[in-house]
Amino acid sequence: MPDDGFRTPQPTPASAGPGGAGFLARFAGPHGTSRQLITFGTLLIAGSLVVAAVLIWQARETAVRRAERDLKRFALILGEQTVAAIQGVDFALRSLTTTIPQVQNLFIIDADGHPAASARSHPPPQVSVTDRSYYNDHRAGTEGPLFSTAFRSRIDGRWSIVVSRRLETQDGRFDGSIGADLNPAYLARFYSAVDLGPHSGIVLADRNGTLLARHPWLESAMGQTIPGSGPILARFAQSPIGTFWTTSPFDGTRRLHAYAALSAYPLALVTYYDEEAVLGDWWREALIGGGSLLVANLVIATLIGVLVVQMRRRETSEARFRDFAGAASDWYWETDNDLRFTFVSRVDRGGADVAVHDAIGKSFRDFVLTLPGDGSWRRFEEHLLGRQAFRDFLCLVRTPLGRVRHLNISGQPRFDTAGACLGYRGVARDITGEVEARSASAEANMRFLHAIENSNDGIAFWDAEDRFVLCNERYREKAGRSARALTPGITFERFFWEAIRLGDIPTEPGKAAERLIERMERHRAATGEPFEVQYDSEWRLIRDQRTPNGGTLTVFTDITPLKAKEEQLRVAQDAALRAQQRFLVAIEHSDDGFALWDRDDRLVVCNERYRERAGMARDFLVPGVSFEEFFRQAIHLGVFRMEGVGDPEKLVE
Repeated sequence: MPDDGFRTPQPTPASAGPGGAGFLARFAGPHGTSRQLITFGTLLIAGSLVVAAVLIWQARETAVRRAERDLKRFALILGEQTVAAIQGVDFALRSLTTTIPQVQNLFIIDADGHPAASARSHPPPQVSVTDRSYYNDHRAGTEGPLFSTAFRSRIDGRWSIVVSRRLETQDGRFDGSIGADLNPAYLARFYSAVDLGPHSGIVLADRNGTLLARHPWLESAMGQTIPGSGPILARFAQSPIGTFWTTSPFDGTRRLHAYAALSAYPLALVTYYDEEAVLGDWWREALIGGGSLLVANLVIATLIGVLVVQMRRRETSEARFRDFAGAASDWYWETDNDLRFTFVSRVDRGGADVAVHDAIGKSFRDFVLTLPGDGSWRRFEEHLLGRQAFRDFLCLVRTPLGRVRHLNISGQPRFDTAGACLGYRGVARDITGEVEARSASAEANMRFLHAIENSNDGIAFWDAEDRFVLCNERYREKAGRSARALTPGITFERFFWEAIRLGDIPTEPGKAAERLIERMERHRAATGEPFEVQYDSEWRLIRDQRTPNGGTLTVFTDITPLKAKEEQLRVAQDAALRAQQRFLVAIEHSDDGFALWDRDDRLVVCNERYRERAGMARDFLVPGVSFEEFFRQAIHLGVFRMEGVGDPEKLVE
């Protein structure tokens, strides 16, 4: 559009589009500083939490590695001691001595599986061991030494582990076995002497996962296959020493285990710590450190929050001022004490201030257009000289291109601490569009009023509360004596009742309320559907139409002439009907057959005499049948015949 001397601010690049520029614009908006502070605080707190989480996790890994190292060292040492204890039992077998503390008894089993000798009792107990695995393995040819699982003795009910060797005759035949009862309780007492610390334990198991000895002692688990030991046994096969986490099938406690496979025997020594023993100190340190960090972050967040609230209040106050000023004005301006402009700028609407024109150094009188004897300018100057505030001073100014604009100016004097005036500071608003719109609206209203005043219809407007607004002269003329009640503010119901009371709307005695209710229902519905009403000798077509603002437009048209023409047409139609009836009566009483066919040769009417002569073809004499069709049916039924003509078609012709 052409330049009128007032430039419009352009959007800055930061607000022009999405992406990185749009993101940066968030930090340059009304709350940019507080957003920067929130972002910095969030990054600071998030960074500290991430660093703390990494350090805490590293501390956990260190605690686990330390526990694994200790458990493996204990497993190796205790494994070596367990091997030494078992070797002592094997020595007892070879030397037949019972002075070794871990040996409960020495015994000999004959080739038939019965005790032949026992160091603990004489004679030996009469029991059979043919169901024991070590007896059957020796019988099958295994020399030993063999290890049995832990079992309860059939003699005294004590737990026992048998270490046995095969006995042979001089010719190499099976002659029984010699064995020693290894006391599992001895191993448990031996393990208890090793202080692994609280929440710890030691387990001796064979390569089938059967529990042989344990500290702490667990009576119900002795001699049982450890549930879920399959993956653990697979570890034994892969590596002779290692660690693993698992949950105990006996008490449901999660534990860290270390194992050492005994190379000389099919056994494994397992040491373990409860998770509490491994991670207890770490948990306490993590809670203390993490809690301290959270408290510190909470303090930082609180301080940042308080600061952000204060900044937001200040930013909101500044934004409110800018919004109010921007909504109420188009420019800021400022003058010195001599009332000359020192600053004129466009309100910040997302871009930088843009100067409106070269007003700097000029006074109001230099660019305001005044007319001789203009009282408003004189009062304005009095306010300026008196250093008084002024509001809504309306004036005309000329732009650099020579166009005239309407301005609304308001100003407030500024004073220093001593009370001396420093000049004015205020706002200005371009109201040219409003002035022109009001002028155009006034002209449109004049054209509208002229149009309804020259209409042949009666027109009236009622507002959203059904109160009278205006009407044309035709409406007042037809309102009769009740027209004097058509004053702004009167309701339609009150006006209609007044018209009934004054007799302008004829009503049967006792029917006034009914007439009012019926009319109000139509008026309130305002569907726009026309309806006819008779007032004495005058007929009106009335429409109630809802307006966009919720009001009602009432329009009536005088249709008395149309009603008169309708009456004339009705009289003519009645006369024609009576003539037609007389004609039908006349032909019915005639002695001649009579039939009337239209221009398309189709039957219109016939009398009874004609039907009689048609004979059996009379049923085809219905209005609309063609003469040819009727005649063909009559020939077919033998009603019509002609001598010498046998062909029906020739007869029709």
